[in-house]
Amino acid sequence: MLGCIFRIENVYFDDEIDMGVVKLVLSSTQDDHDFKKLFDHLKREIGNETNFYSLAIILRKMGEFHHAEECLKQQLLHNNIYQDRGNFEQALIYHKYSLELKLILSSKDYVDIGNSYNSIGADYEKKGDLSLALRSYEKARVIWLKCYKDKHERMAMIYNNLGIIHRKMNMYSQALENHTKALDIRQAVLPDNHPDIASSYVNLAMVYMKMNDLDQALDHFQIALDIQQKSLSSNHKSLALTLYDIGSVYEIKTKISIGSRLLFESH
Repeated sequence: MLGCIFRIENVYFDDEIDMGVVKLVLSSTQDDHDFKKLFDHLKREIGNETNFYSLAIILRKMGEFHHAEECLKQQLLHNNIYQDRGNFEQALIYHKYSLELKLILSSKDYVDIGNSYNSIGADYEKKGDLSLALRSYEKARVIWLKCYKDKHERMAMIYNNLGIIHRKMNMYSQALENHTKALDIRQAVLPDNHPDIASSYVNLAMVYMKMNDLDQALDHFQIALDIQQKSLSSNHKSLALTLYDIGSVYEIKTKISIGSRLLFESH
C-alpha cells in the first residue's frame, strides 16, 4: 500500500471498542487523478520527512494558525532533545525550520523569535562556528531589547552568551563589557545569593585569566565561591569547578613566582 492515497470518509467514536475510528477509502481510480496531482505537489513542497514542522506548514496553508503554532512548539521540544543528546547539527536544522515558520506566520511573539535566534546561536557555538553564533546571539539581543528594555533575566542571559563568544574569540574588552552588563542586570532582578550571579562572576574571572590579570580573576572567583557556598549543595558541580579554577589561578601564580625568583637568581 506504499504510496497509495486514501480519502477520509468518516471519523467517529466507537463505544463498543472505546476508541476513535477513521474510515478510509482507497483512491486509485482515474477520477482521483487531480487529487493525486495535488498530493504529489504538496509532497514536493513539504518534503519527504514527516514531523511537526511539516504538519505546521500544512496547517498554516489551511489557515489554522493556532494549530500550526502548537505543532511548532512540539517541534521545539524535539529540538531541545537533539541538543541534550549532542546532535547539534540536527538541532540547528530544526531550529532554523522553526524560525522560518515563525517568520512566515508573521508571529507577533517577538520574544519567541528571539528564543529561536538564541537557540540557533547556541547550536552554532556548540559546533564551533563562533562568528555565526555571535551573529545569531546579536539578533536575539536586538529583538529582546525591544521587548524588555534592559532589566530582564533574558537580557542578562543574552549578554552572558555574547560575553562567552567574545572570550572564545579573544575579544576580551567586549567580553568584559557584556559579562558586566549581565552581572548588573542579575544583581538588579535576582536575590543576592542566586547562582546566576555567581556564574557572572565566574565568567568575568575567566576573562581576567585570559588577560593574565590573575589578581582580578582570583577576586571574582572568590566572590563566586562565596555565593555558591550559600546557595548550592556541597557536592554541586559548579562549586567544584569554581574550586578547581581557584586552584588553577594559585598554581599559575606560584609558577610565575618561582620563575621570577629563578630569573632573579640567574643574574
